[in-house]
Amino acid sequence: MIDCGIVPLSPTPVDWTDVEMWGFVNAVDTARQSGTLPDGQAVVAVRGEGGARPVALEFSRPGKVAEFGWSWANHNYDEQAEVLFQQDAVLVRLSTSASKIIVSRCIVILAIMRLFSHKHDVHGKGVICSLGDSDGDEPILSFSSKAHGDFLLPDPYFMLTRSYERERGLLAEDWQPIEERDARMYWRGAPSGLAKYANQLDSQRVKLVMMANTPANRLNFNVRLASRSGLDEDVTNALEACDGFSAPEDQMEISRYAFNIDVDGVSSSWTGFFLKLLAGGTVVKIASDAGYRQWYYTALKPWVHYVEVAPDLADFSSIGRMLTLRRDWAAEVAEAGRAFALSLDLASQLSGAISAVQRAVVRQN
Repeated sequence: MIDCGIVPLSPTPVDWTDVEMWGFVNAVDTARQSGTLPDGQAVVAVRGEGGARPVALEFSRPGKVAEFGWSWANHNYDEQAEVLFQQDAVLVRLSTSASKIIVSRCIVILAIMRLFSHKHDVHGKGVICSLGDSDGDEPILSFSSKAHGDFLLPDPYFMLTRSYERERGLLAEDWQPIEERDARMYWRGAPSGLAKYANQLDSQRVKLVMMANTPANRLNFNVRLASRSGLDEDVTNALEACDGFSAPEDQMEISRYAFNIDVDGVSSSWTGFFLKLLAGGTVVKIASDAGYRQWYYTALKPWVHYVEVAPDLADFSSIGRMLTLRRDWAAEVAEAGRAFALSLDLASQLSGAISAVQRAVVRQN
C-alpha cells in the first residue's frame, strides 16, 4: 500500500470524532488532487489491530459515465463501492470518478467493514455497496431502498454527525415544550426528486406546497420550497402564484414547531426524518410513493412514533383536523418518536449493521 501522508482512522469507529472523519475525507481529496494518491493505489484507511486486518481505500473502478456517457445504470455504478475481503486487508474500491461527497459517504462503509471483518473471518469474497441516494433497485448494501430492506445500513450523516451529537446537545440546551410551540405544520426543503416524475406536478413535494398554500389551509401551515432548482417554468409560476417559495431556513427551525412534515426527495429524506423525530414535535410523514425505507424504519410504528399520511395526500386535511382536536394524543406520539430517536446511538447502530453485511455476503457470493 502507498504511503502518501494520509493518517488512517483508528480501529475503533465508535470513537471517531467528526473532526477526524472529515480530516480523513479532506486528506484523501487533497492527495487525489495533488497526485500523491494516484488511481489504482491503495491507502490504509482504518488501522488494523490485534491481528485484525486493516481497511484500505482505492480508486480503481472505471468511471462509466465518463467512458460511456450518462445513464442511470452508469451513474449508479459510479456511486458504488466494491468491498473485497482479502487475506491481508479489507479493500474498499471506489470509482476513479468518485467525488469528495462519495468519499465522505464511504466513511460509514469503512467503519462497518472494520467491525464486520473483526467479527467474521471472511476471505476471498466481496460485496457491493451503493453510496448514492438509493440502491438502484439492486440487492446490494445501501442507505435507502424500496425493495431490499435486508441490506440497509445507517446513512452517512448518522455516522459523520455521530448520531447527531451536536443537534442532540442543542435540543437539550434550548428545549421548548410542545404546548408552547408554533402549532402550524412546518416544512422547508428543495424540490428534490423531480426526475422520478413524468409531470412535476405529481411530485410529492410540489403537491405538499400547493396543498398547504391554498386559502383554506394557509393559516395552518408554514410550508414552502426553499429553491426553484430544476422546476419547469409552468410549475414555478404555479408555485409563485400561491406564495410557495421562501428563503432557506436553518434545519433546526423544526424545534420551534409542534408539527413537522416529512416527505421523500430523491429517496428517503435521510437527515430530515430522523431530526424531526429527535426534535420532539409530532412528525406527520407522507408515505413514500415509491416505498423508500431506511435501516431503522422496521422498528418504527405509524400512529405510535409518527402520523402517516397517504402518498397522494388525500387524507391530509382529515388527519390535520384530528391532530388539532386530539393535541394530547399528538403530544404522546411526539414523545414516543423522540424517545425512539434518542435510543439509536452510534455504537448500537454500527454493531447492528454487521448482520446486513453478512446477509449481503451470502446473497452476493
